[in-house]
Amino acid sequence: MSRAPAAPTPRDSSTPVAAIALRLAFGTDRGLGDVTDWPRLYEVARTERCAALAWARCGHAIRRHAPAEISERWRLLFRDISVRGHAQLAESAIAAARLSSMGVTPILLKGSLLAQRLYGDLTLRACTDIDWFIPAADRLATRATLTQSGWRHYDGDLLWDEMLERQTAHGNFHLEIHSTLLHQRFSYLPVPLPESEELVLDGQSYLRHSGDGVPGYLAMHLASHAFAPLLWLVDFATLWNSLGESERKAARRSADQSGLGRYLAWACRAAVAARRASEGESRSQRRLGIHRDSRTEPHPFWRHVWLAPSADSTLRAVGSWVLPVSPGGTPIQTAARITARIMHHWKATLPQTRSGPGASTANRDSAGRTWSYAEVREVAGRTMLEVASEVAREGGEMWIVTTGKSMLPTIAPGDRVLLSSAKSIRKGHIVLAELDGQPLLHRVVSATRGMIVTRGDSCDANDPVIPRASVVARAVASENAWGVSSLTPSLRFGGRALARYVRSWGRLVIARRVQTRRLREDSLRRWA
Repeated sequence: MSRAPAAPTPRDSSTPVAAIALRLAFGTDRGLGDVTDWPRLYEVARTERCAALAWARCGHAIRRHAPAEISERWRLLFRDISVRGHAQLAESAIAAARLSSMGVTPILLKGSLLAQRLYGDLTLRACTDIDWFIPAADRLATRATLTQSGWRHYDGDLLWDEMLERQTAHGNFHLEIHSTLLHQRFSYLPVPLPESEELVLDGQSYLRHSGDGVPGYLAMHLASHAFAPLLWLVDFATLWNSLGESERKAARRSADQSGLGRYLAWACRAAVAARRASEGESRSQRRLGIHRDSRTEPHPFWRHVWLAPSADSTLRAVGSWVLPVSPGGTPIQTAARITARIMHHWKATLPQTRSGPGASTANRDSAGRTWSYAEVREVAGRTMLEVASEVAREGGEMWIVTTGKSMLPTIAPGDRVLLSSAKSIRKGHIVLAELDGQPLLHRVVSATRGMIVTRGDSCDANDPVIPRASVVARAVASENAWGVSSLTPSLRFGGRALARYVRSWGRLVIARRVQTRRLREDSLRRWA
């Protein structure tokens, strides 16, 4: 993938902010003097996970051109990502050390070790979780060992992927354990088990995913996500550019053997488009779906249909989306579930548009809504509890940025949550509470006699009982690329926000019923 000649850099008052963020991540600081909306550029870089890389490569230029407040926020974000990256790798090393007595050594996929390979710095990729590959035969013992050492299982199962979390002084860490490189819905692709190489950092030994299959794997990972962060495009472009011609041929051969040849070719084209889009080429920007205030993308379902290696694989790609996840039942029941899935999900397969952060700021300002002026605080751990407590005590409000997955589907990692005073707490409210000295943003499932019990919307079990005094604030709204959603049945944030609340509550009720039925079936199987 050779780099094309740089296109003339247009004035950045008309260049999409996402393209400028890409340009900084690639290490080019041309045109920053013409940037007119630095707050939006900062938010887009943060949302697209390339803020740390942009600061590492172009921090001097950002300091020179950006307002002092934005420059300082960017610097602090870079520091926080760096600290969390080191802490995340340390948590992975500690957990892996506990498995070593069993003869199990996890292979680290993507994450900080990929950042070390690409950029020479393990903290330049903002990672929401730790990804491990563990052989299927070792999964049960692995889960038992990790749960005994403080990790809590909250999603998935031993047959496929599972997720665990652990509260630490640096926040909540998430661990995803896999026994295959691809999700089970792609079992029709003959992707082999990962190769690995030993890497020693600061005297600590790790197994890092390596070999000719890495480019194809990253291409598949990129294709499988809707609105994948722009950082992932920079990652792939950097990896591919670092390979010699013989290594590229080996990567193509490996991808072809794994059924990922077309995925790899697609990712190479996307990486070239990303580079050209960052240099101002409008055609490449449109190809990536980058517009002035938004991004547009087709649903990943269509990519898997287009990139399937054969006609049979195309049919199986369609089937993986249409067929119900849970097998069994009569033909009539199966047909009913297929129909229900299509009726429920068909809109999701249409091209989606995601507004950039801050795109609606003017509208909110003109409406004069006080909540739109609440300050965004990028703090974590005990500091978050102290700041939120002070703001709530004074009757104010503040936005925080979430990182965990325990409140899916209501609140996703990266969403903003508006915290307000916790004067009255009832069942169903989402609260920020202190648990073992760390912040916990979960839903109240019971509140009696000065004690409350909380649980994450995606969790199987309740949290420990805590006193009412441990509640610091109440979450009243969330905001993501789709807009603001109310977290209570209130018209305070407008009719659309209330409609999103109703839809979210309905999804939660259905998810809880499915979860209860699954737990009951698991219990019956264990006792059978």
